[in-house]
Amino acid sequence: QADGTLQLGYVEYYKGKNLGPIRESLIGGAPLIVGTAVILLIAFKIFSVTNLVTAVQSGSIDILTFALRDLFNTPYILLWIYLIFAISNAMLPSKSDRRAWPAFIILMVVLAVVLYFLGLTDELMQGLKRPAATVFGYLGIALSVAIGANLFFMFCMVVVEWGIGRLKGISVVYGASGASKSS
Repeated sequence: QADGTLQLGYVEYYKGKNLGPIRESLIGGAPLIVGTAVILLIAFKIFSVTNLVTAVQSGSIDILTFALRDLFNTPYILLWIYLIFAISNAMLPSKSDRRAWPAFIILMVVLAVVLYFLGLTDELMQGLKRPAATVFGYLGIALSVAIGANLFFMFCMVVVEWGIGRLKGISVVYGASGASKSS
């Protein structure tokens, strides 16, 4: 692209009169929503992350060790970690996906102001407390799993780069005009 970014794929859609900021925001946010849901599905169904969370909350080293052993004994663990890595790095919305978000945010702020002047904010907050806590809890788990997968692969890349550097006598220099530099 002209701005130097790499775009892996996109969906073209007809932007007609009926496509408002809410629908366009949902279309743009769909990869983020679906990617988060898939990461949660893998975390709960494949890695049984609830056992790990319970073990951490218990404060017992024995229970935590048992939960970590179960986690690392997951069949095809490297494949699942790579899948999380790939999904988490592909699910972030592009600039064009975020185009409708300012209008959506303005719409939500206007709605909040109207609810405030109608005196409905207390009832709304009471009704949203539990669902919001649940959503943010799941979001925290999904992002923690994604960060863990990314840290794992960052470590792997550092080890591979170091090994190749030691064998070949070169090193990778990030942000410089050249791809590699002799040591």
